Amino acid sequence: MIPEISRTADMIKEITGASDDQNHGIEQIAKAVGHMDQAIQSNASAAEELAGTSETLSQQAEELQEAIAYFRVDAPRRHAMPQQALPA
Repeated sequence: MIPEISRTADMIKEITGASDDQNHGIEQIAKAVGHMDQAIQSNASAAEELAGTSETLSQQAEELQEAIAYFRVDAPRRHAMPQQALPA
């Protein structure tokens, strides 16, 4: 009977050890999920800010095009390339 009690106690110790290992693993997973959640929230915030910046740049580009339109002329211009002197 004593060997069986000893064997049962050993099994309980093994189960306890395995349980502790699982708890430690679960804690690590919970921390990793928390870090991922923070990263996702940070990325969402950055994406929202980037969208706002993009909208602002788009508006500024339109304003710039309107301002530049004032300087345009209807006649097409030719950009003359400077000619090099030909050897005589």
